[in-house]
Amino acid sequence: MNDRTARKLTEVTGLRDAALTLLEMQGERESDRVWFGRHTPENLEPRLTAVLSHYPRYSSLEVWSTLRGKHAKVLNMAWKGDAVQVTSFRRGDWESELLAMGRAQGFAVH
Repeated sequence: MNDRTARKLTEVTGLRDAALTLLEMQGERESDRVWFGRHTPENLEPRLTAVLSHYPRYSSLEVWSTLRGKHAKVLNMAWKGDAVQVTSFRRGDWESELLAMGRAQGFAVH
């Protein structure tokens, strides 16, 4: 693994950990999923959405954010133990926002 790939993996893992903290603090459970910032009639344009899914062999995380004026998927990853697979990762302001939200209890962005 080269330095750039290792750095990206470290950054993505930090974002995952922040999302997991946020989902634990403020997430809504739905069977095998936990949601934050779900698109609802009361929340038509969430600035940040995260969903954690658990499957028998792995877990996955999807994050959506406003990117260039549209709600877009900015992170899609799966992991089992220390093995991490990043399907998609789009850089943006959402990264610092998610990291801050994962550190500050009760802080929500809508």
